[in-house]
Amino acid sequence: ANYRDWVRTHYHTGARCMFQSCHADGQENSATLDGCRPTINAVMFAEATAIAAAAAAAGNATLSAHFEEEAARWRGVVLERLWSEDLSFFTTLAQPPPKSLHAEIKWYRRKDSPTKGNSQSVQTYFGCLACPRGRACPPERGWPVGK
Repeated sequence: ANYRDWVRTHYHTGARCMFQSCHADGQENSATLDGCRPTINAVMFAEATAIAAAAAAAGNATLSAHFEEEAARWRGVVLERLWSEDLSFFTTLAQPPPKSLHAEIKWYRRKDSPTKGNSQSVQTYFGCLACPRGRACPPERGWPVGK
């Protein structure tokens, strides 16, 4: 369920990879940009690989095959889309937040959510939507896109 929830909320359909903000990825906001980051996409590869192995051990060939395909997808994202030949290093593919995260943040702000409407307790996936401060969203200069 956790795997599917992450895909549901963080998959960026336009960029075909997992989105993560630099803030939520444990880095300061100025180090790199929000977008398709190597860490979350590598974690999805590892999780899909582990689920495929567990399903195979349990004798569920169908589920194992599905998660082997998922693992191949995330491996491709990391190695083919996030690797920079110029830098010889993995890079972030800057992207605006996926619409699914907009819905997630709005849910946390509701009065009947577990956070009882206190969006500060979930911090920001992208500060302009979760923080009550008067930030413009999207930023006036637009969301950065690209490596």
